[in-house]
Amino acid sequence: MLPVKPPQTFRLPKSHIEGVDEDVIETIASPNSNHFLLITKTRLFVYQAKPFGPVACHERTQESIELFGCNAGLRDNLPSGSHVEGLLREQYCEPITDEKMYFYVMTENNFLLVYEVYTRTSEGVVYKDYGIPLNIQEGGYSARSVVEDDTDDEVLTVFAINESHKVIQNGYTISKQKGFLQFIRNDEVVEELPIRRAELRLHVVLKFDHNIIDCIGIIAHDKNGANQTSEYLLVLFEHGLQVLKLEDFKLVENKLIHILDGKRLIYYSGEVLVISSNATSEKHSINHILFDKESVESQEVALKNGSNKFTCSTLFDQSLVLVFENIMVYYDIVDRQLTGDLVGDSQIQKIICLSADSMLLLTDNNSVVFTSKWGNILQSIYIDENQFKLINCSAMDMKLLICGSDGKIQFWDLWKKLSSSLSNFRTSKVFTLINDNNDILLYSPMSESNNTSSFQTIKLPTKTVNNNITICKVNGLLTLLVVYVANKEILLINFLNSNKWISFSQLNIKGIDWLGDDYLMCLLIDEENDTEYIKCYHFPLLNHDSTELESFKIWEWEVPQGTKLNGFYVNTLSTFKMLKFTDESKEDSEDTSRKLFVTSEIIMDLSNSQIVIFDALSSIHPTGVNLVQKFHQFGTHQFPEKSLGRLKWIHKYKDGFIAWIGDRLVIIVQQEDKEWRFIVAYDRVEQIIEIYEDNLVIVSGNEVLLYGFEHIWTVDEPLITTPVIEEEYPISISLDTATLHNISSVTTQKLSKISMSHSVYLDMILDRNLKLGVDFNKIDEKYRDLKHYKFCLEKILSNKILEHQSLDSILQLIDTYDKNSGGVSNVVGKLEIVGNCLRKIETKHWNYLFENLKLTPRDLITKCIELSEAKILGTMLMVFLNYDEGETNDKDDKIVHDKKKTDSKPKTKGNKKKGNKKDSNAKHKNNTKNQDSNAVSESNDSSVSTVLKDETIIAQVLKIFVSTATLSTSKEQAQEFWDFALQLVRFLRALDSKGDTNLAQTCLDMI
Repeated sequence: MLPVKPPQTFRLPKSHIEGVDEDVIETIASPNSNHFLLITKTRLFVYQAKPFGPVACHERTQESIELFGCNAGLRDNLPSGSHVEGLLREQYCEPITDEKMYFYVMTENNFLLVYEVYTRTSEGVVYKDYGIPLNIQEGGYSARSVVEDDTDDEVLTVFAINESHKVIQNGYTISKQKGFLQFIRNDEVVEELPIRRAELRLHVVLKFDHNIIDCIGIIAHDKNGANQTSEYLLVLFEHGLQVLKLEDFKLVENKLIHILDGKRLIYYSGEVLVISSNATSEKHSINHILFDKESVESQEVALKNGSNKFTCSTLFDQSLVLVFENIMVYYDIVDRQLTGDLVGDSQIQKIICLSADSMLLLTDNNSVVFTSKWGNILQSIYIDENQFKLINCSAMDMKLLICGSDGKIQFWDLWKKLSSSLSNFRTSKVFTLINDNNDILLYSPMSESNNTSSFQTIKLPTKTVNNNITICKVNGLLTLLVVYVANKEILLINFLNSNKWISFSQLNIKGIDWLGDDYLMCLLIDEENDTEYIKCYHFPLLNHDSTELESFKIWEWEVPQGTKLNGFYVNTLSTFKMLKFTDESKEDSEDTSRKLFVTSEIIMDLSNSQIVIFDALSSIHPTGVNLVQKFHQFGTHQFPEKSLGRLKWIHKYKDGFIAWIGDRLVIIVQQEDKEWRFIVAYDRVEQIIEIYEDNLVIVSGNEVLLYGFEHIWTVDEPLITTPVIEEEYPISISLDTATLHNISSVTTQKLSKISMSHSVYLDMILDRNLKLGVDFNKIDEKYRDLKHYKFCLEKILSNKILEHQSLDSILQLIDTYDKNSGGVSNVVGKLEIVGNCLRKIETKHWNYLFENLKLTPRDLITKCIELSEAKILGTMLMVFLNYDEGETNDKDDKIVHDKKKTDSKPKTKGNKKKGNKKDSNAKHKNNTKNQDSNAVSESNDSSVSTVLKDETIIAQVLKIFVSTATLSTSKEQAQEFWDFALQLVRFLRALDSKGDTNLAQTCLDMI
């Protein structure tokens, strides 16, 4: 998601061929073998990804370059388990055959160089020993069968440079430890990861008569267990797609599917697509290949600027993102429809998917840009072109490789964002990041009393660095953390208050979530019996010394035979529903510990599109702790086939459901005919930031939206809408303080740092209520206790002044705040807000504020003196002292108007352009000359400069500053008011430089 530290920069060794540049043209990742491959014009390099290091290289000869042409592109085979509809029958893809992997280098003279990489690094070894997730497609063989392969591969041996003894043997330090015990050792030795041997050979050269645009390799095996292997090549030319069936890379069968202007081949879940683009004719399309019919089905792509040419693409699950220079187009492959587009500021050279919700862009201004799925910029890093020109990149399991000019490569370690629990509607969600150094960062809004928020860092109780953490979730009270290390099948529980870890081994867990604060729901797989179970474990803060997980179990549910559980969703409700029993005695009616409440719902999503709902029935202990007494099966519902595909969250609401499916927030309602209807409420949903009580906060497109469940159900407008700030991505929200928490990152050559920023959105809620005409007392009563309430009143007032909107409603709300504050006077809040507002807006806007307030600068100063409000007086005086009368050389009434003149002024937007010297009201134009002169006289008497020359007022102000400073209980407060007093004296000395009055000396004597 974001860099852990600055990248490491390397340079490839120099080529032996003179006159050929060393730019790295392309790189691809091969996660199943733990390799990065990259090419220059003359060479192919193989690097082990984790740990990063070169393992093989092939350099072509001068004769080869002259005959075949320089290297131009690099391609891989389809991932393990892939199936191509209409092409492969009773076969699945397996790119590693007989310890060999094949890769394809396209040359400038239309040759394909087929390379073999000999290795005994199987998928099982990569997964177990390195913690790199398996890249196995659905429909192939199971991951379990791969993981069981525990081949002890050949690895490199490292010797000490000046001694003969081995430092690393079989890729590990001599004191290596493996297995479960490594998670409880306390020594400081870090277990080394092996660098395994790989041989690179050129297997065969294939010649073609046409310009090769793109290609995909397919190595297919029979599903019935036979050892027969088929090879296919899909080669894209300008005139069509050539389908070649090979045996030992010798042609057996040849077919051509006609497609014009093809630019790129894409594979997704059994389908092959061709991107066609012709910038000259402004025709762009996405073509689905029908191999059995040897035809295509096309979807046209209309661009805002149709002449843009296609540059690159990437896949997000079933969404295809196409880049046409600076335009990103989103296409849903399954639904076969365009879902949106984004226009960027820079042209994009390369785009890759980093995770399910983030991607990386290389732009033409030589920047590395980390973005969310829908284009929100997380971080943009400019790279000096003179040092490193960006060309290509690839990523694998929190490792990023960026290649560039002159053989330079950069290797980045990245943070990975793990899915946080949305289960508890009574507490804030916790944002979680992990890295390859066993660090876990947790973020949840802390108490706002000290106005600080920070990440909590947790270290895994191990020194090994080959852990594939698939689940990491914190309970609602931030007291328990659960971590599942998938490649070692270890479950870890951390008691955060004491930092004590307990662990359980040999567990095949597919999903985990918290129910309440100390109940853990797990989806476990029994491989021997091919059965899945949901089990609930209770982890109280005490009595957790058992080493057997089953001793904590309180409930289990077996998934019905013949079905699988796609996932389960736990929702601890914000409001508990009490169950009524007919035999309740009156004596127990007040004893809540004997009553049962529906505290949570568990929704099971079965593979047959059926959901099963359980209610957790709990008693409420007098201390407030929920004690689950029973799990009650509430109901079962059958949904249309595949309708719940890509389900991420679901909640039972009213007579239906609210669900997050793919990139959409969906309302599911049952119609009169008992059929379920799916209504898309909001699309382009990137994140659900928070579910708290009856509120839901989402990032949709480039905005943060806050809804109540009721608003979602009726597809109403959101309570607030605020844009996502560039390089400040929202990750959490404090509804009780109306504060949005954003993550930002800075990366330089020497450091990389993640930090938090905060933004207040309460002003948006208040402004919305004012526009809806909500009663001022109701608004004030609901929000006045929030920390930023007065600041938001000031912000709304300032914005309305700048836009010359009506101030009536916001001034009435400010008056309501003062009225409800009690005390002797009811204008303190208004004075403070007005003072801060004057400080932040330009003087040319003051007149509009004063005429709406029906107050002058003299009135404001006088009221502060009457109330002895030294702090407000200091603020207001500093504003007036810094006022430059030269900004308005006409009359003082250009800055301020007397009460008579203000009362006669209409408060319209028309005053913005005309100012307040002229009046568009005809009646006002007919005023007598005497009235005008009186108005000017009063205005001058109340102007800023006149007030500051009034000896009586200035003496009173200074007296308040001096007495407040003298009576202050803190050094800082006293210093502040002495500074006010001294600044005032300095002003007076400058004002009376000729010594016409003794005001300055009088003030000095007072101090």
